[in-house]
Amino acid sequence: MRAKRASIEVCKSGVSRTDRLVFLYVLALTNTDACDQHYTQKRKPTYIQGALRPLQATWWPWWRRKGNRTKS
Repeated sequence: MRAKRASIEVCKSGVSRTDRLVFLYVLALTNTDACDQHYTQKRKPTYIQGALRPLQATWWPWWRRKGNRTKS
C-alpha cells in the first residue's frame, strides 16, 4: 500500500515520464513483501520478476516446487 501511495504522489507531481518510469522500476525492485522474502534471500529475482511480482503467485512456483533448479 505504501508503494502505491508513493507512486501516485510521483505521478501527480510534475516529473517527466522517464523519471517516473525509473522510479516505479526501482520501486518494483525494492518492494518485497514478507511472503516471498525467503525466495529473494536465496536468489535475487531478475528485474522482470520484480516488476511482475503480482503475477508470481501464478507462474513462479510451478518449477520451483518440483525442485528444478536449472531455470533461473
